[in-house]
Formats: sequence, C-alpha cells, structure tokens
Amino acid sequence: MQKQIADHMDRCLEDCDVPVFRKIWAHNFSHLPAPTTDMDCLISIHIARTQTKRLKKSLRFYSHRWLTDQGLPSQLPDNLKPAAEQERPRAVQAVGISLNTTNEILKPVINIIRGSMEDAVMECAAEGELGDTKLVSDRMLEARIKTTKQMVGILVDKYKPGMK
Repeated sequence: MQKQIADHMDRCLEDCDVPVFRKIWAHNFSHLPAPTTDMDCLISIHIARTQTKRLKKSLRFYSHRWLTDQGLPSQLPDNLKPAAEQERPRAVQAVGISLNTTNEILKPVINIIRGSMEDAVMECAAEGELGDTKLVSDRMLEARIKTTKQMVGILVDKYKPGMK
C-alpha cells in the first residue's frame, strides 16, 4: 500500500499535478494543515521535488529555479545547486546606461546626468514597467534632456567668457 502511495506521489510530483496532490494530501496527510490555494499546492510540489532523490535531477533543477524565481527558498541540497544553476541559469532584466562627452565643460556633470537616467529606470522598475522597453527608453531620454538642460544652464553661467 505504501509503495502504491509513493508511486502516485512520484507521478504527481513529476507532472506537477495539483488536483492529484490535493487528493493524496487529504487521504494521507489529513492530520497536517493542507495547502489552501492551488499556488500553495504548487509551491509544496516544487519544494518536494527539490527534496526527492527519486526524481530526475532535471526536474529537481527546474523546481529549484522555479522556487528561486518566485523569491522562495529551495530545498535542493547545496552540493547540487551549482549544477542546477549551470543547467538552468537565472534570467535577469537589465538596462544599460552609458554616457560620455569630449566637451570638457560637460565632463563634471556626466555622472549627474547618468544618475538622473538611473533614477528614471528605478522608477520604471518600481512601477513594474521594465518589460516595456519603449517606455523605459523614453523616460531615460526625458531625464537626460531635462538634467542636461538644468546642468548646462548652470555651467554656462559659471563659465562665461572672460570669467575665471
């Protein structure tokens, strides 16, 4: 009987089958608090997959990545984590910002302009808009133009011809 339950559980874990997981839980683990939502069940399945030595490593690695991508702790043993990271590397969002000038007057303010562009990117990230590349690009350009105008106005006043 226990072998049959283990076989059902292994198939459930392999397939990430939430309805079957609920049935197995209700029948065999009714003394423990059950996951209340499908997402809770899925999280439990992925945690179990990282712990279960009977599953293929590729399934365990997938669950490790799924959990870490959700900001959840993985139960994959430490000795397997490097292989999991190599097989399923983390995808990250990135925005590159690069500024340079040959104008000696503008060189001191390049970092300030870049900082304003970085702030625009961080605002987009806070609003969950990093996936909208046109919006991010437009906001960066807007910040660059605004800050450049502000800084050039200050520099023009400071470096008027004949002034030291």
